[in-house]
Amino acid sequence: MQVSGELGTASYPIPALAVEKVLLQTLRWLEWAFCVRWYLTYQLRSRNLVQMMAERGIAVTRTTTLRWVLCFVPEFEHRRSQYPQPVGWSWRCDET
Repeated sequence: MQVSGELGTASYPIPALAVEKVLLQTLRWLEWAFCVRWYLTYQLRSRNLVQMMAERGIAVTRTTTLRWVLCFVPEFEHRRSQYPQPVGWSWRCDET
């Protein structure tokens, strides 16, 4: 039996709960990624991150933020190493 059509169309509807679950997981991943990025970029303490996330309505603990850092740092390093870093804006050549 051959099946034609695409997922998410009228012939194959995707349940609303499945879409909502995927969106929630994506939003949580982004929240964690932002938290880790702030921790690394601005050298914030984990307690500061807990307060910042609480202001956004996300309840986390200090140990959770540190677990996120351990989980996400290798991924951030991998993605950052894919792009070459500029050496500098000014180039000078000695003509002697």
